[in-house]
Amino acid sequence: MPKPTYELSTIEKKYSAYLGDVMNQLLRAELHIKIGKRLNEYRGRVRLGLTFLNATESAHFNSALFHLCNVFDKNPQSVSIYKLFNYMCSNRDIFSRDAYEQRQQNKAAPDLGMELFKKLTNEDIGRDMAKVCELEAIMNAVRDWRNRVHGHRDQRVVFQTGKRPALRAMKLTDIERVIDAIFTILRDYSLAFDCTDRQREWPHEDDVEGVLALMAADQP
Repeated sequence: MPKPTYELSTIEKKYSAYLGDVMNQLLRAELHIKIGKRLNEYRGRVRLGLTFLNATESAHFNSALFHLCNVFDKNPQSVSIYKLFNYMCSNRDIFSRDAYEQRQQNKAAPDLGMELFKKLTNEDIGRDMAKVCELEAIMNAVRDWRNRVHGHRDQRVVFQTGKRPALRAMKLTDIERVIDAIFTILRDYSLAFDCTDRQREWPHEDDVEGVLALMAADQP
């Protein structure tokens, strides 16, 4: 007898897509941060190719902040953490036990998923929204950097010949704190939806390590 399956509703599919998009932007930001930090660790071990290291490290840190800006984009047309909050609040029924149980039909072990069910309440979402508001002070600094440096809104930055403001002008620990906080929220929402445990994976980290190790070994 074929295993019963459940076809997600349009609302459920859209929620899953929103969640996946925001998670993808967040993990891309974290990947670029990790690669940038790895490049910085090799700065004292690689004498050749310092121009490559400087440019590449800067590019990764810049990319990380761009992806993070996408996560916090307040444009209603953009898929962001704010759009996800609004969609969840407008479609609370998809987090009911009945809806969760139907989605578990598509799992290999639906009974185990039901044992792990945790109801997502309005209070839970409200606390998460408050956490995101607390992170806005950090994100305001990131947006200011983006607008002045890459939006060319500050003439002094556009025409200066020295170093431009970069991630080092902000606290890297603050940026990583933002990423950690948002990942925890998104992971909880994924578990509450269909018991899918999202993982933090960085598939290219080993490739970067290999290239840097070769550069460090090939020193005169």
